[in-house]
Amino acid sequence: MGCEWSFICPPDATGNAQKQSILRPKGVKATFGSQYQLGEKLGEGAFSVVRKCVHIASGTVYAAKCLDLRNISPQELQNIEREVNILQQLHHPNVISCNAFFLEATAGYIVTDLMEGGDLFDRIVEKSVYTEREAKDVVHAIVDAVAYCHAKHIVHRDLKPENILLSSHDDHTAVVKIADFGLAKDDSYLTTMCGSPAYVAPEVLLGERGLYNKAVDVWSIGVITFALLSGYLPFYDDNPSQMFKKIKKGVYTFESPYWDDISPSAKAFVKAALVVDPSKRASAEELLKHTWMQTANDATVPLSAAISGLKTLSKRHSLKAAAKAVVQIHRLSHH
Repeated sequence: MGCEWSFICPPDATGNAQKQSILRPKGVKATFGSQYQLGEKLGEGAFSVVRKCVHIASGTVYAAKCLDLRNISPQELQNIEREVNILQQLHHPNVISCNAFFLEATAGYIVTDLMEGGDLFDRIVEKSVYTEREAKDVVHAIVDAVAYCHAKHIVHRDLKPENILLSSHDDHTAVVKIADFGLAKDDSYLTTMCGSPAYVAPEVLLGERGLYNKAVDVWSIGVITFALLSGYLPFYDDNPSQMFKKIKKGVYTFESPYWDDISPSAKAFVKAALVVDPSKRASAEELLKHTWMQTANDATVPLSAAISGLKTLSKRHSLKAAAKAVVQIHRLSHH
């Protein structure tokens, strides 16, 4: 490689990230280790380990994804750099920030916000009381972030609960943030068949027969909202081919008793997002202006059935396995 790091966005003395692009030739001693100190292990993947890290100058705590470049193919490295480049463009309170990116001789380091509150479903099932108003607040944060990304011509393409994280376990201070932009691309018409099965839009399942755009993120928002309110997925089936058939038809029901206490405006919001024809589907910007998002919601009836269902969803192998690998949707979508 021609440089030891591609960019660094170190925080200033107040802890605020100061983004800048820097290219340094080999031999210049400006490395991850000179800027950050590694801490406890948080998780690991096939080619990486995630650890806490502390910015030495400011004391700010972050998460560092530590990459073993010896085992990463050029294509995989290109994908990582693309994701980092996308994150550099995004500055939104509900989108995870990439604060620094180092490429060294045999290792790479991606420094991001530390998200200690777990993923969306896991956090909700910890709650003793959960209401429609809380679900709406979470959905609003997601939609606001997605609308921002779309305005920047960025399509996430893999929105799912595992990629929606909370900054802490404190309900009063926790911030919802969208993470994992590994599949994100600009919003020109796309053809790659990718995503997570239960959340993928019908037009993606057309494969080479069709194109798709940022409307796929809106569909995923609809599925996530449906699950947050009811505790089950609208199109789920243990048989993937059957699930894909259900998705392409777009037929679902608001089953009793799960939807009995849900407001009509919340149901209308879901309907606006889960429209099979992407040209007739609401945009993220339109969802932000939806009645459910704009009106005060006093729906404080505990959604006990939703919490029970979300506990099952959070344990389901199909969800957790997808958090560790990209799911490519191939021939099953055509059956």
